[in-house]
Amino acid sequence: MIGRYLLSVFFLSNLLWGQEVPSNESTTAKSPLRVGKVNIQSLFRDYRKTLLAEQEIGVARADIQKESQLAQNQILERRRIVEKRLLSIREGKASDELIAEMRRELPIYNQELKRAEAAKNAEREQATKKLNQQMMGRMAGILKEIIELVAQRAETEGYDLVIDISGKNSNQMLPILYTRDAVDLTEMMKKELSKGRERSR
Repeated sequence: MIGRYLLSVFFLSNLLWGQEVPSNESTTAKSPLRVGKVNIQSLFRDYRKTLLAEQEIGVARADIQKESQLAQNQILERRRIVEKRLLSIREGKASDELIAEMRRELPIYNQELKRAEAAKNAEREQATKKLNQQMMGRMAGILKEIIELVAQRAETEGYDLVIDISGKNSNQMLPILYTRDAVDLTEMMKKELSKGRERSR
């Protein structure tokens, strides 16, 4: 991890300062490296598609809350009916038939209300989880679109390198959004490292 970080720092520092290593004395001077920077998070926050998605997700979240509240109100109303009957029994205003019914049915009422409340809570949580997953997928798609647009513009404008300055990645490096004609050195470095391993034996 530390080696990768140091290599990245060395690579980026050379690019950012435009340093070049001449292959021979006859190497002609090349044009300076064009480096661009962009705040992806700022673009993402202000992008019209992001704002529209946030509005639509807010409406969907409000609908879930509204439906959950209506269901909760129905459960509360059923509880009030039961409590009203119990109050009439305590105050001696209930008939013998009602007293017998409540003794017989009260445990069943309580269990039904508990099950109904648990079912509605689970339904609300499931709907919220699904909405959050949809939101994450949609936002990821918008972010990908912005990065692709940045890369297209960078290529059109002739930039060699574009860096996102909105935050560092897990390696504490500024993410690179675009590179022109970058050469993959992975296989070459694997061979070089394997040589070093053979020499150390």
